[in-house]
Amino acid sequence: MTQIIFGTDGWRGRIAEDYTFDNVRRCAQGFASFLKATGAAEKGAVIGYDQRFAAEHFAAAAAEVLAANGVRVWLTQSNTPTPAISYSVQAKGGGRGDQHHRQPQPARRLRLQGARRGRRGHSAG
Repeated sequence: MTQIIFGTDGWRGRIAEDYTFDNVRRCAQGFASFLKATGAAEKGAVIGYDQRFAAEHFAAAAAEVLAANGVRVWLTQSNTPTPAISYSVQAKGGGRGDQHHRQPQPARRLRLQGARRGRRGHSAG
């Protein structure tokens, strides 16, 4: 099992090596457990993605896990800039948000980053 390591700006990983659907689901399960433990699950979560390779599928996988845990989810219908996720968390009264997007370098990496009440933070809390 691959270890998921969060840095100062979220979880970064190489697609199909450590940033896999299984690991996204593991991360989402941890996020759901955190939301439930802190009483934020009823406020819900906003999940977005950018236009990079398979980001919409990773976001959908995370949304499915949260929904299966009873967390209300708002999943964007198209690629969405990160600031829009923070805004949506505020506008929806949601407890948290996360964004699946590509980091600037190298080309085949994705990053999972969270927003909390309009501030950036780690999606695991």
